[in-house]
Amino acid sequence: MDWDNLRFFLELARTGTLAGAARRLGVEHTTVSRRIQALEKQMGATLFAREAGGHRLAEAGRHLLPSVEAMEAAVLGVERAAPRAGRRPLGPGACGRHRRFWHPDPGAAPGVPDAKAPAAVD
Repeated sequence: MDWDNLRFFLELARTGTLAGAARRLGVEHTTVSRRIQALEKQMGATLFAREAGGHRLAEAGRHLLPSVEAMEAAVLGVERAAPRAGRRPLGPGACGRHRRFWHPDPGAAPGVPDAKAPAAVD
């Protein structure tokens, strides 16, 4: 599952509008809409009820939300721990299926992948 789509889900759940989620994510509202549609297709469920004033979580979205919030908390915990491990985090949105979590520091241990090296793609 693509973490990026789940980030879009979280922001739309938190803001209730495509425009609000887009502002927080630094993208266009159409991108938020596309990502939510892709996630709903992948999950085989409607995650949001579309209403005149915005979006509200549908039943499947309410069930998914705690798990995605736990994933976010875990990623943030790893990012907070990274400096103690001799690495620095890339920042928000830097973790995804096709992205690396960390840039090595200049004095990082041997075997840490170079941040400029192309990321492996499934």
